[in-house]
Amino acid sequence: MDKKEQPPIGQAPFFRTLIDNIPNPIYCQDIHGYYLGYNKAFQDLFGTETKESYVDKTVFELPISLEEAVLWHKADLELFKSPGEQIHENTFTFQDVSVRHITIKKNIFYQSDGTVGGIVGFMSDMTESKRAENSLKESEARFKDLSEASLETIMFIENSIVTNVNHKMYEMFGYGDSEVIGRNVLDFIAPDARAISKERIDSGNEEKYETRGLKKDGTIFPINIYPRELHMKGKQVRISVVRDLTEQKKHGGRRTEVEEPPSRGNTGRWHCP
Repeated sequence: MDKKEQPPIGQAPFFRTLIDNIPNPIYCQDIHGYYLGYNKAFQDLFGTETKESYVDKTVFELPISLEEAVLWHKADLELFKSPGEQIHENTFTFQDVSVRHITIKKNIFYQSDGTVGGIVGFMSDMTESKRAENSLKESEARFKDLSEASLETIMFIENSIVTNVNHKMYEMFGYGDSEVIGRNVLDFIAPDARAISKERIDSGNEEKYETRGLKKDGTIFPINIYPRELHMKGKQVRISVVRDLTEQKKHGGRRTEVEEPPSRGNTGRWHCP
């Protein structure tokens, strides 16, 4: 910010109306930590039923825990020591036991004589995005647990490149832990069957099909592939479950083709919430 005096929030009617229509909480405080002003969104976040004013009060008088107030105040002191834009995340626990995840972006402002006047802060409520992020992490953890417990190979593929696999992959195809991730998925398909697999991957086909896998030692063996297309973290990901048909072929005694014709099953794509 320019080194010039800035009026407290709410000093001019036009300015008051302007900041009250900003959906994010905004506040300013002097060098001693006393609030000079704030907008309606700040009042809505920290306000009480009596609409008590926080002007001339400090962070220690907001309806948050003492520990949270200390962390906020500590960040303010660090900003005065090292002027410049500061962004930090806070977790606030309110009197109704609700928890909000807030990101505060702030900077110091200066008086007309060049001395530090205080801090101006802009707050963003990240609670919903944090919940979504935590929910995604929990889902990924559950999926990983299920993947490792699976008797089938599970492969995560992005743009034909293998990005993750379960432990069964290494056992089924005979590779070491560091020899699979980053390779083209077609490396694990028999050369004469790669064209059909590539076509299915490129088109996003989700029908199960039978083909031939290629192990590290060159062994070719029959497999069934059950693919699904998902949107994960903004990316298109193909998840393929691979079943080894060697024992089934050995003891089943029935003739099956290398490539099954497409079934009439549901081909709809999955979308992660």
